[in-house]
Amino acid sequence: MNDFYNHNIIVDYNNNNNNNVDGNNIGNNVDVDVTDEERYQKQYLECLYFDEYNDTEVMCRIDSIYNLLKDNNEIKKYCDKIQQLVPMLSLIPNIEDKAPNAFIFLFSYDYFEYFHLCLIDLIKTGTITQENDEKIMQKIENTYRK
Repeated sequence: MNDFYNHNIIVDYNNNNNNNVDGNNIGNNVDVDVTDEERYQKQYLECLYFDEYNDTEVMCRIDSIYNLLKDNNEIKKYCDKIQQLVPMLSLIPNIEDKAPNAFIFLFSYDYFEYFHLCLIDLIKTGTITQENDEKIMQKIENTYRK
């Protein structure tokens, strides 16, 4: 999976997580001239090993990551929950397995900072910690239950 995803990138665009990948406090290294959205875009692309956005390449990379992780029970749970809570996914016709579409949501602005921690867990230990599992599930549920 290291070929598809760089888990060594610090993802902190919301400034919710001021820790590096080893859990050490890095303080507030936020560039005030860069918006959270710009920081998200930069960190998102860096994690996927891209310097600039190309829709085809990004979607191909996310699809490759999905294919590596689609049998993981936690990943299935996240995709199932997103499918339940995101009305537009139910509108996609003629697709029996909507999980790949739900998986893409985990890379969106709302979830990526949390999902990145889950991917780090999977890369390093093969399982998602209970703490990170609870964080992403809470974020999924809170985002669509407003």
